[in-house]
Amino acid sequence: MENINTLPDQDFDLKKLYLTIIKGKVLISISVLTFVIAAILLSLTMANIYKSEVLLMPAQNDDSSSFAGLSSQLGGLASIAGVELGGGGQDKTVYATEVMKSREFINEFVAENNLKPLIMASSGWELETNTVLYDEDIYNIKSNTWTRKYDGLYKAEPSDLEVHKKFLKDNFSISKDDNTGLIRVIMRHYSPYKAKEILDKLVEKINKKIKKKEIQEADLNISYLYKTLDKTNVEGLKSVLYALIEKEQRSKMLISTKSEYIFKTVDQSYVEQEPVSPNRIAVVLAGFILGLIFGVVASLIRYRSKDLE
Repeated sequence: MENINTLPDQDFDLKKLYLTIIKGKVLISISVLTFVIAAILLSLTMANIYKSEVLLMPAQNDDSSSFAGLSSQLGGLASIAGVELGGGGQDKTVYATEVMKSREFINEFVAENNLKPLIMASSGWELETNTVLYDEDIYNIKSNTWTRKYDGLYKAEPSDLEVHKKFLKDNFSISKDDNTGLIRVIMRHYSPYKAKEILDKLVEKINKKIKKKEIQEADLNISYLYKTLDKTNVEGLKSVLYALIEKEQRSKMLISTKSEYIFKTVDQSYVEQEPVSPNRIAVVLAGFILGLIFGVVASLIRYRSKDLE
């Protein structure tokens, strides 16, 4: 019985709400218009961000197939001799992608290319002059000095930890397609030219770094094998050691000839013509929704106050 009696009250409340909104249409319209104009102005002050991306695939090292049989035959004896054979078809791309995201690699890369101001202090890009703009409260480009105010452990010049966090958050991303095995690397920046430049240098850097590491490991193996060879008088073991040395030397030679050692480029990076953010339509739409909500609430409060009077 109580439920039946409440239905007219509910209908009355909804009708009253509808009438209140109709009465406050002027206030709601003003609120929506104000918020939309504010959202438009805000979106116009937001700097464009461009991206450049490159599509990579794991490089197929020729030594993997050439020495696969030899590695399997000599692998046991190599482990007895204390040597880990290179090659063998091992997938080093997982290791390489993790290296690309590491603090050591990113900070080394940033220092080598003097990218810290570009990452930590840039605030926009001027199309006409192709000039990166900098926040003067953080960095003075004319004097090349950091002007950020001290705040506890945060000094004027950003630390390596800050650079690493911001680089991963705002600039760099890497992903792998599990179906194809292809790797997509993306670089974002206010300047589309800088985005492409940094991305190209980053891919070149990781190839060189992994290549250098492999050559160093081969050199250490060869050096150790020669020392072991000098200490043994067993002819059978000597033959094995000579074969291992030959394998490492040929592997080193093949590594040295490759410019794209760990990643091969499938689709080159490019200079983007359209910004990826901000999404100005979304900003204006959010302004419209906020203005509508604010206008409706204000109308309800206004006419509710009148009813109470």
